[in-house]
Amino acid sequence: MRRNLSILTLGLLLVALTGCKKQENFYDIPNVAISHYVYLSNPTNFNLQVQGGWVYDDAIGAGYKGLIIYRRYMNFDANDFVAYERACPIHYASDCGQMKVKDDFSIVCECDDKEYALFDGSPYQDNPSPSVKFYRTTFDGGNTIHIVN
Repeated sequence: MRRNLSILTLGLLLVALTGCKKQENFYDIPNVAISHYVYLSNPTNFNLQVQGGWVYDDAIGAGYKGLIIYRRYMNFDANDFVAYERACPIHYASDCGQMKVKDDFSIVCECDDKEYALFDGSPYQDNPSPSVKFYRTTFDGGNTIHIVN
């Protein structure tokens, strides 16, 4: 009886150890120091002058693989901006691991075509991935967005 219990315990331990696989997530995306300014008067950023507008920002110091900056309209605040990391939450280290805006509602990881809501970075229901990493933004009410982490 004791031998059977030992064999059973050993078997369960082996199954548990071989079944564990570390899943990468956005907490694994390398942390880079960000203090980045975006100016609405810059012609490349004109899309940010209206709600629902977005731009890519791949400048040096703008995230790990760049940023997606989106002007949303949350809680009746016309000056609400969000800055998402362009690195995919799971495939951030891959060559294909960069997010692209698919349409006015979603962004997609190029590696696995997993989609996320453009409004808040959350994964769609059929996507078990973690949310897209985002950075804190402040807007001066006129021309300048400051993005920091």
